[in-house]
Parts: sequence; C-alpha cells; structure tokens
Amino acid sequence: MRISIAILALLATSCANYKFWGAEEILRGSGDESVQIRTWVEDLDVEEVVGRMAEGRLTAQFSLLSTRDAPIRVQLSWVWKDTDGFILRSAQGGSGQQDLLLSPGAAKSFSFVSPSPSAIKFFGSIIPLDAQL
Repeated sequence: MRISIAILALLATSCANYKFWGAEEILRGSGDESVQIRTWVEDLDVEEVVGRMAEGRLTAQFSLLSTRDAPIRVQLSWVWKDTDGFILRSAQGGSGQQDLLLSPGAAKSFSFVSPSPSAIKFFGSIIPLDAQL
C-alpha cells in the first residue's frame, strides 16, 4: 500500500509536465470523434497522430519515437469512450495496456480500431517504466 501511494505521488508531481497530442484532422465536420495521446516520458516524441472514421468505426493511429541514446521501457495504456464520455467496459474492448521496449531512433507505429460503433473517442497514455537515475 505504501509503495502504491509513493508511486502515485511521484506520478502526480510529474504529471504537471505531460505532453499532449491530438488528431485535429478528424475534428473537421460535425462528428464528436477524437484521438488524444498523452505522454509523461522525456525524450519521447509522438508523431503522425491521425484518426479516421470508416464503416462506422474509428481508427486511431500514431507513432512513438525515442530520442534517447539507449532503449527505453514504457507502458502504453488506452481507453475507448462513447459520445457521452463513458468508458466502454473492459469486456467490450474498452481499455487495455501494453509494456514496450523502444529502441533509440526507431519509430514504432500503432493502430487501434474501435471495438464498437459507439466507441468514438480514443485516449492513449504513456508512462515510463524505467527509473530515472
């Protein structure tokens, strides 16, 4: 319990400096679709954030690029929300997470397709897994 509180306190102090990316391209028109990526990792660029509606489903795509000289371990987590902002249940594919090892200078691309037509908002979050010494 104490470890969890300490980790949350450290994350909260570093959260004030997060970087935010969004896919403005899909916000044209009358839809409520959105793609947002936030990262709390220094020396990590989020590139080519795009979203597209096709056949009633939102596709969210983006790339991660580490500018460090050494590999970096991060955790990517995501949630899908409906038009009212409610997170879809996990059983419906509403959320997930993945631990990643990113090589220096090599971009890694990701593509997510909404689990249902009601999932029209994608929110991604990237946190560091390596301790900063």
